[in-house]
Amino acid sequence: MFPKPSGNAYGDYMLAAIAAKRGDVDALVTHAQAALAADASYKPYFASDADDFEPFRKHPRFAALLR
Repeated sequence: MFPKPSGNAYGDYMLAAIAAKRGDVDALVTHAQAALAADASYKPYFASDADDFEPFRKHPRFAALLR
């Protein structure tokens, strides 16, 4: 089981990156939402960190977070 969102933008960003590496879209979206809710300035990192998030940029739920 993947950890619940921490409420800390950096922590949730890192958990989103781990979820991306694992291919766990549900956890990725959950932690990305939490990170962005805590600090919207993380949006460019989700949009530009190609190595971690590139495979998910076209996934509807993840793409919606980047709009």
